[in-house]
Amino acid sequence: MPEIPDLEAIRHFLEPRLRQNPVAAAEARLPWLVRTGAGALATLVGHEFVALRRHGKFLLFATDDDRLLVVNPMLTGRFHWAEPSERKRPMTALVLGFADGHELRYSDQRRMGRWYLVPTAELETVPQMAELGPDVMAVDEDTFLARIKRHPGQIKSVLTNQKFLAGIGNAYSDEILWEAGLHPHRRRATMSEDDLRRLYRAIRATIEWAIPIQIGRAHV
Repeated sequence: MPEIPDLEAIRHFLEPRLRQNPVAAAEARLPWLVRTGAGALATLVGHEFVALRRHGKFLLFATDDDRLLVVNPMLTGRFHWAEPSERKRPMTALVLGFADGHELRYSDQRRMGRWYLVPTAELETVPQMAELGPDVMAVDEDTFLARIKRHPGQIKSVLTNQKFLAGIGNAYSDEILWEAGLHPHRRRATMSEDDLRRLYRAIRATIEWAIPIQIGRAHV
């Protein structure tokens, strides 16, 4: 499942390619993945994406008419920036064509991803969005300590609880806990403040280490 470093690599690759590049065509090959209605995708034609940001495991494509295309790629969602002549990958579900001739293709082997197109002011109507905690990379150490003390359970489960902090999944939680020297099954309630501060620093160090690596590998 894509986590913060993977999604940051996608964002870093796509954002400069999408700006000042209006959507010229939209095709929903698996229409039910667009949970706000497959027809909504066609309303992007003629508009541009002016920014691309990430919150937790969601990518948010901001349009020039104050809407957000919100994508949760889930377990097997993948993006492909392609020439129209290139062969489509298996399970290509959605395709956006752009004025410069490229296509942004989304494939999803397990068909688990979800797309939503909503007014910016209605972002919290997207399922899960209203329940998400703050993005893990947006909180300072003291805020982290205050929030984690409400969660007494096993530390890996706490880290992957998106209501606590958004963005950490199974893969990077293991890396973080290894860096912090903490057993995944240890209960947060048994940890000292020093343990928790070490955990916070391990989160920052692990993700900040992984992002440039993933950006360097990016070939969406």
